[in-house]
Amino acid sequence: MTYSHPRPDCSVMDNHERIGLAFSGGKDSLAIAYLLRPYWDRLTFYHCDAGDLLPETVEVVKHIEEMAPRFVRIETDSR
Repeated sequence: MTYSHPRPDCSVMDNHERIGLAFSGGKDSLAIAYLLRPYWDRLTFYHCDAGDLLPETVEVVKHIEEMAPRFVRIETDSR
């Protein structure tokens, strides 16, 4: 049995020159980041780092930060 999800319609992105994405570093954020990869030239990733991320999340955030043309890290202290 093969099950596949239809690819979401992202054509609404074509109507925008600047796109912002709140990127947590979790699996859903990572999935949407890759889904929106054709729009990265217009996309800015915003990540709020409260200083309490799991090590695997830190790696995901670092990975996207290195690849994305525009990545804004907002640092806070959860303590």
